[in-house]
Amino acid sequence: MTLAPGKWPDFSPLIAFRTMKDFKNHALRFSAPLLFALFGVVCAAFAATFAPGREIARFPASLNEISGMGQSRSNPDIFWVHNDSGDMPRVYAVNRSGKLVGTYRLEGAEAEDWEDMAIGPAPSGRSYLYLADIGDNSAQRKSIRVYRVLEPQVQTNQTPVSQTLTGVSTFEFVYPDGPRDAEGFMVDPLNGDFYVVTKRETQGNRLYRSVKPGTVEVNTLALAATFSFFGVTGADISPNGLQVLIRRYSTTTNLLTPAATAATYWSRPNATASLVDLLKTPGQPVALAVEPQGEAIAFSADNKGFYTTTERGGGNGAPLAPLTFYAQRTN
Repeated sequence: MTLAPGKWPDFSPLIAFRTMKDFKNHALRFSAPLLFALFGVVCAAFAATFAPGREIARFPASLNEISGMGQSRSNPDIFWVHNDSGDMPRVYAVNRSGKLVGTYRLEGAEAEDWEDMAIGPAPSGRSYLYLADIGDNSAQRKSIRVYRVLEPQVQTNQTPVSQTLTGVSTFEFVYPDGPRDAEGFMVDPLNGDFYVVTKRETQGNRLYRSVKPGTVEVNTLALAATFSFFGVTGADISPNGLQVLIRRYSTTTNLLTPAATAATYWSRPNATASLVDLLKTPGQPVALAVEPQGEAIAFSADNKGFYTTTERGGGNGAPLAPLTFYAQRTN
C-alpha cells in the first residue's frame, strides 16, 4: 500500500457510515477499545515488557516501501527485508549499519503484493525465508501464495551481490469465506503451522491457520480467531516460538492508530501451549515508535526484543526508513 507524499494512512475505505446510527455504533465500538488501550498504557508504566524504541540504523533509499522484515538466524548482523507491491520477487540483505549487501531474486516466484515475511527452521540447522504474497486491497484474488527458500549465507560486510535463489517452494491458499486483504503472516517454529492475519474488517481482523500446508494441492485456510482490533500491518512469532507480536500503524494524527498501543504482545507459557488459544486472549498493548506507515515487525534472533520499520514513501525527499529496536525488559 503506497501513500502520496505527506499523507497518512486513509481509513475511509474501511469505515462507511450510511446513517447516524452507524456512526454511533462505530463510535461506541472504537471508544471502548481506546479507553481500554489507555488503561493499558497506565498499567504498562508499572509492568512494561519492552523498552522504548531506539533507532539503530537507516535503510538505503532504494528500500522505500519496506513491508516485511526478519533478522537472520545465521548472522544476526543481517536483516532481511522486502518491498511492497511494485517490486520484483526479491528479498534484500542489509547489515546493522544500514548498508545493502545483497539482492536475491526468488526463481519462479511472482510478486503481486508481498506484504510480510517470516523466518523458520530448516533441516541441518539452517533457516527458511518465507515471503508472503497475501495483499489484496480489493479482495478479488482467487488465491494467495507464500514462497519458501533456504536462507543464503551472507557476510556482514561483503561486497553487494545480486543472485538468484533456486529451490523455491510455493504454497497456495484460499480462504474458506472468500478473498480478503491481509498484511500479517507468521510461521510457528515449533510445528510449522502458517498463520495469516487480515487487515480490513472493522468488526475485528481475523486469524487464519493452515496446519502443515503442502506445495502440491491448494490449501484451504481455517478461521482460527477474531481479534478486537483492526488495521493489522505485520506480525511475527519469536524464534523460540514463545512470543507473538501483531502490529498496526503507529501514528499521532489518527485516533484509531495511536503509537502508544500500536502493537499487541502475547507470551506463550510453554512450548506445548496452544497458540490459537493464546491469541484468543486480549494480549498486552505495546507502544511503537511513531512511523509514517509502519508495516514491518520482527523479533530479534536472540528472542530478547524486536525491531520495526516503515514504508518510506514520499519520493526522494522523504527521510530514510529507520530500523528501530525495542529491548525486552528483564524486571
